[in-house]
Parts: sequence; C-alpha cells; structure tokens
Amino acid sequence: MNAQQPEVADGDTLPGATRAHSAGSATRATQRRPRRRTNPLAIAALILAALLSPVAALFGHIALGQIARSHGRERGAIPAWIAVGLGYLWLVGLLIIVGAVIVALDGGVLPWP
Repeated sequence: MNAQQPEVADGDTLPGATRAHSAGSATRATQRRPRRRTNPLAIAALILAALLSPVAALFGHIALGQIARSHGRERGAIPAWIAVGLGYLWLVGLLIIVGAVIVALDGGVLPWP
C-alpha cells in the first residue's frame, strides 16, 4: 500500500470501486458495504429452543421466510434451522409426556379402542 491509500480491512470496500482525485489518479474507494444484520426472530427462536419451547419451530419457520425475502440483507438461517429442529423435537417430547400422563391417570389403559 502506498501513503495515499488508506488501510482498510478485507471486505470493507466494494471490489473494483475507484475514486478519481483532483490530480487525476484513481485510488480505491472507501465505500463500505452495508453490513448484513442477523434476523432478530431467528435469535428469539434459538433462545426459545434452548428453553425447551415447541414455539421455537414456529418462530424459526417465520424467521427463515423473512431471511429468504431479504435477498441477502439478513443472516441467521443456521440458528433458525436449529430452532426449527429443536422446536419439533420438544413438540414430540411434549406429546409423548402428555400421552403418558393421560394413560397413567386412566389406570394404564388407553382411552381409545
């Protein structure tokens, strides 16, 4: 790098962007790329999944839809998918527990034929 070019971290400037100075020489522009934000619903879904909530699956699906519609402006698909998987796991576990409680309270006999 020469003394006229400011130091920038990798990925901070747009590739191939140039800016003309008054002397007519072209240097790299310091235009910054917009930072991709993490979808807050994906984080909320991951927190709900950690708290053993089946609602995490619903929040994860909604977050994945928002991320897909953002066209790359949002990230967080991996936490959303983890939340979806854990949410369904907790839902199945909850259904098994509720079924076991129903059977136990009915004297060990299933309520349907």
